Amino acid sequence: MLIHEGFTYIFERNGQDSKRIWRCSDYTRTKCKGRCHTRKNNTVSFVSEHNHALSHAKVGAKLLKAEIKKAAISETSSPTSVILANSVKNVSVDVAAALPNIRSLKRTIQMARSIALEMPQSPSTLEELEIPEEYMRVCYVFSLLCNVRYVFSQLCIVRYVPS
Repeated sequence: MLIHEGFTYIFERNGQDSKRIWRCSDYTRTKCKGRCHTRKNNTVSFVSEHNHALSHAKVGAKLLKAEIKKAAISETSSPTSVILANSVKNVSVDVAAALPNIRSLKRTIQMARSIALEMPQSPSTLEELEIPEEYMRVCYVFSLLCNVRYVFSQLCIVRYVPS
């Protein structure tokens, strides 16, 4: 994402001579033709004008969302709700109105953590399921206890035979 003069841009493609072409982030919503070209992180030129007004609140919301992602990665022991509360406590009303809903922000935190911590994907079949060795011992002990309980219950039934 590129933010320049109050407008946000999304990377579109690479051009010639190490030029990067960015399009307005409102392209899909408003068919905005705004484009920006950069070369080695320096703004080179603007190709066309935007067909909408700039929004400082929207830019602030995008910057805040990026800060929330950074906090999610650096504060892995903090709960999602704490990170969210700390991030939005001093935000202006305009920026708060431009933010996505709370559920979406919490999901953003969870996704940022899962990507950063490289969490394994959930298996789709039993063959893909791999249980670490330390958990297998716990399952074995639990299974043993269940078997002992079953045997004991069977012994109680066998011994109690009414005459």
